[in-house]
Amino acid sequence: MSTALSVRQLTLFKHGICVVVRRGAVTGEQLTLTVHRDQMNDLLKSLVALDHQGGQVRQLAFEAQEDRALKLSRVPIQLGSGTALVDLLRSLRGHPVRLQVDQADHSTPVEGLVVGLDITDEKPFKTGRVTLRTNSGLRVLLLSAIRDITLLDAAIQADLDYVLDLVTAEPEQRAVTVRLSEGEHDIELRYLLPSPTWRVSYRFVGDKGSGEALVQGWAIIDNPLDEPLNGVQLSLVSGMPISFIYDLYSPFTPERPRVEEEARVAAAPIAMERGVPRMAKAAFAGAAPAPMMTRAIALEENAAYRAADAMEASTAIAAQGEAQGDLFAYHIDEAVDVARGEAAMVPILSARFGYQKEYIFNEEKMARHPSVVLRFRNSSGLTLERGPITVSEAESYLGEAIFPFTRPNAEVLLAIAIDLGVTVRTEQQTERAIVGVTVDKGFLIVQQMLTLTTQYEVRNQNEEAVALLIEHPRRPGFEPFQMDDPEETTETHYRWRLAVAAGPEGEGRFVVTERRLEHQRHAASGIDQATLNRYLRNRWLDEAIGSELQRLLALDRELAQIGQQLTEVAGQRQQLLAAQEQMRKNLGSLRDSGEEAALRSRYVSQLAESEDQLAALAERQRTLETARGEREVEKQHLLAALGSE
Repeated sequence: MSTALSVRQLTLFKHGICVVVRRGAVTGEQLTLTVHRDQMNDLLKSLVALDHQGGQVRQLAFEAQEDRALKLSRVPIQLGSGTALVDLLRSLRGHPVRLQVDQADHSTPVEGLVVGLDITDEKPFKTGRVTLRTNSGLRVLLLSAIRDITLLDAAIQADLDYVLDLVTAEPEQRAVTVRLSEGEHDIELRYLLPSPTWRVSYRFVGDKGSGEALVQGWAIIDNPLDEPLNGVQLSLVSGMPISFIYDLYSPFTPERPRVEEEARVAAAPIAMERGVPRMAKAAFAGAAPAPMMTRAIALEENAAYRAADAMEASTAIAAQGEAQGDLFAYHIDEAVDVARGEAAMVPILSARFGYQKEYIFNEEKMARHPSVVLRFRNSSGLTLERGPITVSEAESYLGEAIFPFTRPNAEVLLAIAIDLGVTVRTEQQTERAIVGVTVDKGFLIVQQMLTLTTQYEVRNQNEEAVALLIEHPRRPGFEPFQMDDPEETTETHYRWRLAVAAGPEGEGRFVVTERRLEHQRHAASGIDQATLNRYLRNRWLDEAIGSELQRLLALDRELAQIGQQLTEVAGQRQQLLAAQEQMRKNLGSLRDSGEEAALRSRYVSQLAESEDQLAALAERQRTLETARGEREVEKQHLLAALGSE
C-alpha cells in the first residue's frame, strides 16, 4: 500500500481487522490511496476522510471492479485453463487460418477455413484432428503436427489480443482518489483493513522462597501493510466486536421480472376534465413532509450526531491500558518500527504477583494423578488476553500452560504439570430408597432418594506432604449430603481439600456423598395389595389415602368377580343354545305317531325348559352388567378424587 500520507496510528484487533490512521499535509485538490484488491470492501465500508484545516473532502473516487467473466463471455474466443489449443481452434471455426504443419522432414504451411475438430477424451492432443477447407478441398491434420497458427482475420486476431490482455493484465492494486477543495489541507484518513490477529505469550518466573512471581507478557504483531511502519503509535485491542465482509466493490445488477406485452383492443378516445390533485394542492400550501419521511430524517440526523460523538470520544482516550466497554485496549507508549513483510514483539505486561502452588485432582482430566497448579490473582489492573505461558521457578523449567482471558482482580489457575508421585483411586456406589408416596389425580408419585457415594483413596510417594484439592463434578440435581461444605465451588465442580502426609504414612481417604430426589409416576389403578401393604407398613403413604386405595382394590376384586360370573353366564348360554340346536335337528326327523310321538313330546318339553333357562341367564347377565357399570363409575370417581385435595 502506498500514499502520500504516512501511517500515524495502527490499532490491531483479535478477530482479523485493523484500524489504520494516516495523516499529513496535502497541497492541491486530490491525493491517492492505493490498496490491494481484496481490501477494497473493508475500505469502502469504513473510510473516513477529515480535513483538520477546515477544507472540504468533496469526493472519493475509485476504480470500478472489473467483471472479467462477463467481459470474456461476450468475446467469441473462449480459452480454458488446460485446453488452450483445442479451445482456440474450436473458437476459430469458420475463420481463415494458416497452420504450420510438420511433415516427414520439414514443415509445410496450410491455409484454409477451420471446419471443426474431432477430439477424444483420452489424449486429445495426440489423437485429435482439425479439418480445414482449403482451395484444393478438405484437409484433416493432426493436432500434434501443428507447430504454428496464424490468424488471417484481423477481427478475430483483435478478439484474441483482447482476451489475453484481459486475462493477464488484471492489476492486484486498486487506487482510491480523495478529491479536495483548493488550498492547503491537513488530511486524516481512517479505515479498516483485514490483518493477522495479534497474539500474546507470557513468561512466569517464580521465587519459591518469597512466593512472588514476575509475569511478563509480549504481544506478537504482523505488519499488515505493503509498506514499512516507522514511528507508528500502536494499540492492541482484546475482545470480539462484530465485524463482517460486505461486498460493496463488485457491481450488482438485480434481476427484474420479465413482463410480456399484452394484446389489447384499441378504444375510442375518452375526454376527461382537468383537475388539481390533492397532493398538488397541499404542495401549493407548503405542506410538511409525510410522518414517515420526518421520522427517517430525524433518525438520520440523530445517527449522524451519535457517530460524531463517538468519533470525538474515541480521540480523547489516551492510556496505557483501559477498558472500552466490552473491549480492552493496550496502548504502546513507544512508537514502533516494523519493516514491510516482517513481524515484531512488543511488551505489554510486566507485573509481580503473589502465588502459591497447589495440587488439584480431576478424574475427568487425569484419571490417576493430580495436576500441579499455580494460583494467583491478576492484580495488574489490566485485562490479560489468552495465550501460552512458560513457567520457571528457581531457574528451573516447570512446564507450560494456556493463560486464560482474565479480567482485573480475577483469580488465575494454571495447570503446568502432572505429579506422578501422587496416585488417586476412585470408587463409586449407588443406592436407591423410597422415602415417600403421594397421590396426584389418580397417579401414585413414588419418591426415591438416589444416593451416590464416591470414595477417593490417595497415596503420596513424594518427600513432602501434599494439600490435595479434589475436584468433584456437580451433577444435575445432586446436592452434597452429611459432609462439610466444599472449600470452593465452580460452575461445574466442587472442591474439597485433603491433607496427605509424605512417606510410609502418606495415604488419605475422602468420601463424597451426594443425593438426588427422584419421582416415579404410576397409575393408581395398577397397584396391587402387596405393594400397598408395603407402602403402609413403612409409613410411606398416608393412612387416609391408604384407605381409599384399599377401597379401590376392593372394587377391583368385585369387578374381577363380576367379570368371572359374566364369563360363566356366557358359557352356560352357549351350552343351552347348542343343546337346542341338536334337539331341533332331532325333532325334524321324528314322526307325530307311535313311539316317535312320545319322544317328540319330550324334546318339545326340554326346548320349553331351555328357553326358560335362557331367559333367566339373560336376566342374570343384565344384572351383572348393571353391577359392573356401577362399580366402574364408583372406581372412576374414586380415582378422580385421589389426591385432588
